[in-house]
Amino acid sequence: MFTKRSPTSGTSEQQVTVNSPSASQSTPPPLHNVPLRVSSRVDAPAETGHCACPKLPLLGLAISRPDVPPAKIDVRGPLGRLRAARALRLALLKRHFGVSVGGGGGGFTIRWHGARSRINLTVTHAETDALVRSAVLEGPWFDPLERPRVERLGFERGVRGRFAVRLRKLTQATPLSMGLATKFFAPSVLSVYGVSAHGDVQLFSAAAPTRQIQLIGASDTAGYCVDGTPHTSSLADTLLGYHFSDCDGAYGADLGRRFAAHVSVQALAGAGLTQNANAARVWEEGPLTMADLFNRTLQTESAAWNVTTRLPHIIILSLGGNDYNHQQGRVPSNASFEAAYVQLLRRLDYARARAASVPVLSVCGMGDPTEAARDPDNNRCRPCPHVEQAVRAFAAGQPPRRRIEYLFIPCDGSVVSGAADLGCAGHKNWRGQRRVADFIAPAVARLTGWSTRDPSRSPLLFERTRTIVDAR
Repeated sequence: MFTKRSPTSGTSEQQVTVNSPSASQSTPPPLHNVPLRVSSRVDAPAETGHCACPKLPLLGLAISRPDVPPAKIDVRGPLGRLRAARALRLALLKRHFGVSVGGGGGGFTIRWHGARSRINLTVTHAETDALVRSAVLEGPWFDPLERPRVERLGFERGVRGRFAVRLRKLTQATPLSMGLATKFFAPSVLSVYGVSAHGDVQLFSAAAPTRQIQLIGASDTAGYCVDGTPHTSSLADTLLGYHFSDCDGAYGADLGRRFAAHVSVQALAGAGLTQNANAARVWEEGPLTMADLFNRTLQTESAAWNVTTRLPHIIILSLGGNDYNHQQGRVPSNASFEAAYVQLLRRLDYARARAASVPVLSVCGMGDPTEAARDPDNNRCRPCPHVEQAVRAFAAGQPPRRRIEYLFIPCDGSVVSGAADLGCAGHKNWRGQRRVADFIAPAVARLTGWSTRDPSRSPLLFERTRTIVDAR
């Protein structure tokens, strides 16, 4: 059931009941039917430019100064890392927290801001991982005053239990590209000002997944156009593309759900390894490639991320397509591409104490048989022989502790058909992304020794059952 009430005093309120899955699925816990209210409003800007933040229960800290800046989510696209404000003296802000509901009604409030940004907010049962609610919160296209949004989620009386809450930034740091647009538009920084509880609800620190997957890539990895359709206009895709970007619907997030793993995504639409897409028009994508960007703390700032803060268990690398496509024949030589790829693999030689290096799964392809008809200068499988050769050349001289594999994902329709699995601008929707995840999952299991969890344990968690809460 979904009803929407008319806005009152600048606040829109929505009542959502998540329906039970079909009879063909396993019977979920009754908490799948927990009704949650979602109320949104825009606050007036504070005098300091930031809202007062009296508490951050998520961190276990009390803050009384009104001028404390907000914590900032990493803006390297749908990255998922969080940078805490310097005043908090923390290197990492958790994106997972829990709410304990006592039955007397109440909820929790999130204060945030993000121009051209989307957040996925997912509420699951803390013990069973059963999905209760999934919503996408969307920020405005343009808001120079940086007015904080207030999202209030409420539980009805009688509801009891412990729930886990996860926040994930879905969109890229520069949805208008890293080129000339950055001269006119600030990066899409997502600022989280605080989380607080009200009523018969208490916050607690929820355990985050211990498994870590790192992904490095371009548009397919970033979830570009996942929420669009083949009928989305090119104008909408260009100017309002953040509405359709969704890393939570991309293959990396799908793998994270299957393996119960935290996912960190370093990806940007148009990014290449030796050159970006349409490299002759540098004003479009800018001069920095993913080789320059993947290890930044914030994509639009040069400071490097300390990888030891959260060392991955596996790295999935998907680069090369933009180096060879949309270049009007100006493509890198075999030698230059191989050298750049080998250099990147050397930089990804992360080692755990007294253990083998973190394995790297290098993937290429994942196109569909209709893409050449749509765009003759686009073939996702075109660079794959070059990628494979680079991986083989690098692996040949490595010790046994270095585990690296190449995985070719066919473009012949056996994985992505090009029919019901496409979003906008020739990119995959969540169905196409899921088929890619289906293809990659066995290799991830082999390299990590992980087993996948049974989707029937939480069937709704693997479906696209979300509500869009437009904060424009």
